[in-house]
Amino acid sequence: MKAEKALEKLEELLRGWGLSKNDWVFTGEYAWGLQGYKFKPRKGHLDIFVDRKKLPWEVGKLDASAFPPKNSLELKQLRKFIKRTKFAPHFLPLPIGTAKWQTIEKKVRQAQLYTLPNKRKIRIHIVSKLLKDRAEVLLKTGIHIWDEPKIRRWLKDFNLFKRFAEKKNDKKTIKICERVLEKCKKIRKRTRLKPKKEKISSEISQIKGNIAYKGKVKGKVEVIANIDQLSKFRKGKILVTPMTTPDFIVAIEKAKAIVTNEGGVGCHAAIISREFKIPCIMGTKIATQVLKDGDLVEVDANRGVVKILK
Repeated sequence: MKAEKALEKLEELLRGWGLSKNDWVFTGEYAWGLQGYKFKPRKGHLDIFVDRKKLPWEVGKLDASAFPPKNSLELKQLRKFIKRTKFAPHFLPLPIGTAKWQTIEKKVRQAQLYTLPNKRKIRIHIVSKLLKDRAEVLLKTGIHIWDEPKIRRWLKDFNLFKRFAEKKNDKKTIKICERVLEKCKKIRKRTRLKPKKEKISSEISQIKGNIAYKGKVKGKVEVIANIDQLSKFRKGKILVTPMTTPDFIVAIEKAKAIVTNEGGVGCHAAIISREFKIPCIMGTKIATQVLKDGDLVEVDANRGVVKILK
C-alpha cells in the first residue's frame, strides 16, 4: 500500500480513538517526502507526534514511545492496521518528561494541513520548522561533546536537506543548514575526532546491557536485522535486534525474551516488554554482532546479562 493510502487508514484509526487533527502531527521521512524532500525512508515506518493526554490508554511521563496495552482493543486495531497497510505507526507522545517546551500545541503551530486523496485533512510537520528546532538544539547545546559518527550523520542529513532546499529555492532552510554544517565542520577540525572501531572478540561469553523488564529465560537466538526478516521469526526464540519498532509486534508476541543493541528507559522495546511482561535487555551495543541464529543463551534480565551457553 502507498504511503498516502496508509495515512488515510491511519487518520481513520486515530479518529476512531477520539483524536482530532489537532491532537497529532505526521513527521519523519514520509512527511518530508510529501513536501518534496525525497529522503530514503525507513520502510513502512510512520512517525507521529501525539498528545499523550488524548490517547485512549495511559502513557508514562518518561515514555518516549507509546504503545497500546496487551489484550487491549487498541492493540487489536493497531495490529489489523499494520497487517493491512504494511505500515507501522511510531507514536511519540508529547510532552516527554521535563521537556515541557516540546508540546503538541507547538508541533501543531509548526505544521501545515495536508489533504489526503480521500479529502480528509491531516497535519504534517513543516521541514523548515523542524530544521530550525534541531539547529537551535545543536548550536546551543552540545555538538562539541558528540562523537564522530554523530557528526558524520548530521553532516550527511543537513547536506541532503540543503540540496533539496536549493532545488526549492527555500532560502530559510538553506541558511539554517549552512549554519549547522559550518559548526559541525569547525568542531570536527578542532577535535580531529576519529571513528571508534570496536574490535569484537570471538571469545566473548556474555553481553551486558540495561534492564527493561526483569526475568530469566533460556532459549535459542533469532537475529532480526531489519523488518524484512520478521516473517522468519519462530515462537519461543530469543529476539535479538538492533532496536524494535511497532512493526516488530508480530515477533515480540512470540518471543521468550528481547535483546537489543540500542534503547533507553522510554524506548519502544522497554515499553512493549513491560506491557507484554517479556524479559528484555537493551542497549548492549554489540548483541547483533556477537550472537548468531541458533545460539543457545541465557537471558538474565534480573542482572542485565546475556550468557552464551552453546
